[in-house]
Amino acid sequence: MKTNPIGWIFFSRAQKNVKLIYSECNEGYFSGLNLGLGVCDVEKYKYVCIGNNDLVFDKLFLDSLKGKIFSKDVFVVCPDIVTVDGFHQNPHVVKRVSKIRKLKLDIYYTSFFVANFLLVVQKFLMPRRPNKKSDSPQYIHMGIGAFYILTSEFFKKNTELEYPFFLYGEEAFLSAQVIKSDGKIYYDPDLVVYHEESASLSKAPSLKRYNWSKESYRVHRDFL
Repeated sequence: MKTNPIGWIFFSRAQKNVKLIYSECNEGYFSGLNLGLGVCDVEKYKYVCIGNNDLVFDKLFLDSLKGKIFSKDVFVVCPDIVTVDGFHQNPHVVKRVSKIRKLKLDIYYTSFFVANFLLVVQKFLMPRRPNKKSDSPQYIHMGIGAFYILTSEFFKKNTELEYPFFLYGEEAFLSAQVIKSDGKIYYDPDLVVYHEESASLSKAPSLKRYNWSKESYRVHRDFL
């Protein structure tokens, strides 16, 4: 039987070619994706796309992806991800995070109150505005965690995503996993995805989100 070169994992009753997977509890983001990868015959696909539940794909996304040929060192492809306020989230981190940036993060994670104070200062001094799209395809250190395209090369050395926590820091853990597997992450601006951004976390208390993030940061700091 001829198979589609692109693998998709959806959670819907509307499609005949969709398998609905139930979980006894909320496993978190990457753990939930691993449930899907575990029942998907990933070896027969050229690409497997994984991501959030708040994404809308450009109408040319599939045609563009099917026409792509990436080098064998590309394990993960990151598209141009655009938020509702016009912010382009990729390329997320092109090179490893500087010591100064890590120091700022260390301060941010000293306490919940410090974090909120810094966020308020940033909101007034450096408000987020629509940024210009990067038209240069390139290798990057980390892509934004909302959506990834895993290539067949990724699955030659990996069977699942390596992530030990509930949420946050997934980008750093995936980057470390790819580097450990002798692969690279690649940004491709021809592929476009629209992101509602944090819709899945809108009802989670902010202190809980901060604690999830802090717990992960203590480990993934070395991967940044």
